[in-house]
Amino acid sequence: MQVSCTVTNTGTVAGQEIVQLYVGDPDAAVRRPLRELRGFEKIKINPGDSVRVTFALDDRDFAYWDVAAGRGDGKFGAWRREGGEFVIEVGASSRDIRLRTSIDLPDDPKLAPLVPDEDLLKLGASRFTQGYR
Repeated sequence: MQVSCTVTNTGTVAGQEIVQLYVGDPDAAVRRPLRELRGFEKIKINPGDSVRVTFALDDRDFAYWDVAAGRGDGKFGAWRREGGEFVIEVGASSRDIRLRTSIDLPDDPKLAPLVPDEDLLKLGASRFTQGYR
């Protein structure tokens, strides 16, 4: 997947900008940061010019490391991408977001669905009991 934006210098002097790309998972079953930096590019722009910036995203950019996921080889830990809505943001910093959109992605078919921590707590169980006693 590619994410592109255009940055324009509306001033009268040449300038530089660091364009930053963030991904967020607002409905994650586990606690995740509001936004995670997934790419950045420093650009130089002359007065009145525009520069197109393109970032490439892959499955790992939407995933987190699940220490309890079985890999089928007796070991634990795998990158997990939950399905659902993801927010993609572009800005000059994490506190200066200038563009925002969202996309829906399906569950990762290679891994069993994740049981939310809240549901496990109701049962008095934990995702970490298998292999982590």
